[in-house]
Amino acid sequence: MNAQFSRLFHSYKGKWLIAIFSICFMLLFLLIIDRVVITRQFLYQREMQDVNHVGTFLVNFIGDNLLQHDTDDVRRIIKNSLEQPDISLVSVLDTNKIVRFSSREGILGKPNPFIDSGIDALNGNQYYKTFPLNYENHYLGFVQVGFSLAKIRQNLSASFYRVLIIESLLFCAI
Repeated sequence: MNAQFSRLFHSYKGKWLIAIFSICFMLLFLLIIDRVVITRQFLYQREMQDVNHVGTFLVNFIGDNLLQHDTDDVRRIIKNSLEQPDISLVSVLDTNKIVRFSSREGILGKPNPFIDSGIDALNGNQYYKTFPLNYENHYLGFVQVGFSLAKIRQNLSASFYRVLIIESLLFCAI
């Protein structure tokens, strides 16, 4: 039996088979890596869409109450929004970016101390995003939301490892 394998590896057919199998093996490996990277990017975009949805909801709720001059309801909305596991800060800024309402009492009446994190910034512990507070054709200022990156990273990691395990099992099955 060993002699048969030796003849197969030294023949043209054997060399072609080994070349084809090694190329297929490398291409399958590259496709799996590509799929894992694309899935991670998709999950990141999904998390950023969730951030934008939360900001849009807060702009609508807060804008409606600001137009009605119902400041108690604005404070209630800010307080209730902090009950979400991934939200750590909500501030309402006027047009000059002075904090008028905030979940952190120490920054009221002061210039906004938090700078937006940017589109692709997942560094640090917080992700800050400022949404323009335009409601019913009135420009009222800004709503800034601080998100805890621990929850976002946890969601990304769990989904990423799930896909990685599935792809690894697929690779081993082939």
